[in-house]
Amino acid sequence: IRAAYARNRRGHLRDGAVLGVLLFASYWCNSTGLTDTTASNSSFLTTLYVVIIPFLGWAIIAKRPTRFNIVAAILCVAGVACVAYGGAGEFSLRFGDFITLASAFFLSLHVLYTAKYAPGRSMTLLTVVQFLTAGILGLAVGAGEPVPDFAHLGADTWGSLVYITVFASCVALGLQNMAVARVDPAQASLFLATEAVFGVAFSILLLGEALTPSPFAGFALT
Repeated sequence: IRAAYARNRRGHLRDGAVLGVLLFASYWCNSTGLTDTTASNSSFLTTLYVVIIPFLGWAIIAKRPTRFNIVAAILCVAGVACVAYGGAGEFSLRFGDFITLASAFFLSLHVLYTAKYAPGRSMTLLTVVQFLTAGILGLAVGAGEPVPDFAHLGADTWGSLVYITVFASCVALGLQNMAVARVDPAQASLFLATEAVFGVAFSILLLGEALTPSPFAGFALT
């Protein structure tokens, strides 16, 4: 029993570390890409994992994509494109765009390996390990950056940090991991792609931004 417990614990640590590396790589590429691309470009390119997952999953989890997966992925990407580019100028690829594409690739791997490692694993423990791994890698990469003056940060900044850390990261990823453990990865990616729709919806409701016909079409397709 002790040997089985030790193997299971090592399995959680190993699998969680792999997921943490993929998570960090995705976040790092996405953040780096934003320094050389627009927010709309980033939103669209990141969501391309919807197309990548069904095909990459064929190799990783031996799950062959159905024609419904392919059609749904194409419609979803078209919908996100309409949402992201409503009135936003022309699309062109720069260095930041290619880095953002790498982020979509790593995010696809993260979703697929989460589904692969889920059987027999505690998703809560896997999530904790991957957050610790990603945090350590983030500290290592950011070690050479200037340290902010925490004593002079305003309440709004601290509130944003708490929200991003607790809700946008820990809670969101924890729920995502538990869902991916129970839902087909291709189907899960379609639900995750609605992030762009919610983003525009809340920008209209909370920030008073105008809604053009293009996002309407995107909502319908997505």
